[in-house]
Amino acid sequence: MVVDLSDVAALADDRSVEISLAIGELIVIVPRDFDVEIHARAGIGEAIVLGQRASGIGNELEVDAPGAPLTLDVDVALGKVEVRR
Repeated sequence: MVVDLSDVAALADDRSVEISLAIGELIVIVPRDFDVEIHARAGIGEAIVLGQRASGIGNELEVDAPGAPLTLDVDVALGKVEVRR
């Protein structure tokens, strides 16, 4: 599944987006022009967040951006989660 958020315009209020997938590949594309706080988890498989990579069991990657207008929480139980710009 691909979720493309790259065309999101400037946000007047902070927003949180939660996306989860039981099995498979989840790719989330985030905007290039503003900060995004990211929490990504892959129970078994691979997590890739803006170039950082972890694989195996219980993978978790985060990008802290205090005050970011967008907070992204993504989770895949079995498979691959990738967040990129």
